[in-house]
Amino acid sequence: MPHKEKRCYCDELKKSISYKLEQEVKIYWRGVLRQRELAEEKIRAAALAEAAKKKAEEERIAEEERLKKEQEEREEKEKKEKLEEEEREKLEKAENDAALLAAANAKIKRLEKAKKAAEDAAKSEKEKVEAEKEQAKLKEQAEAEKDAEKKKELIKKMDE
Repeated sequence: MPHKEKRCYCDELKKSISYKLEQEVKIYWRGVLRQRELAEEKIRAAALAEAAKKKAEEERIAEEERLKKEQEEREEKEKKEKLEEEEREKLEKAENDAALLAAANAKIKRLEKAKKAAEDAAKSEKEKVEAEKEQAKLKEQAEAEKDAEKKKELIKKMDE
């Protein structure tokens, strides 16, 4: 009933309810209301706990995914660094091989020049020997001709 003092109005004229019974009824209903509030609060607390548990689980999963992603990134970075190191080693080896090849080519050229020089010297020596043989032959012919002339002269002198 509006605008009246708050109390139990089930027996407004106080015919069947005493003040004590009214207070007991109020206490009872306050208890019932308090139990309902406690039950609702318990439900809210359980819901909050469940939500907090769910949020904690989501955060744990997100943290695990973040750590997994970091691990994958670290492994990818290590793999990339390893590949780069291998490429550097291959490049160094190729450069070293190129230097060795250049040195070998230079040595081959020197050896070819030395071989050519030796061949030229041998050819020159051969030509010199042939020239000496030719000269010896010509000398022999000249001596043979001289001997032949001497013989002719001797024969001529003998014939005379």
